[in-house]
Amino acid sequence: EALWRSPGEPRALEGLLRTCRDYVERSELPCGAVVPDALRRAGDHPKVIVAASELLRARGQEEEADALLDEGWRLLPGDRVLRRARRQAGRSVELP
Repeated sequence: EALWRSPGEPRALEGLLRTCRDYVERSELPCGAVVPDALRRAGDHPKVIVAASELLRARGQEEEADALLDEGWRLLPGDRVLRRARRQAGRSVELP
């Protein structure tokens, strides 16, 4: 419901992405295009980037998840949320 009230709100988008991640096996949920839609709405917000990356990883899309973290790091170098996610994913945290 929060997403419908505030469609571009990063916290709502993060919640939707995490719900889709947690229920990745549930095909009845409308999660097919949630990653590109969330990134279009709030792709400059680190928690949205990380949540989208986690969803991609849960779907088995490792390369896409890593590429998204890399793009986020280029966009927001040194961000602490992205730094933590990159470390967890085994990615470099050197500044570009």
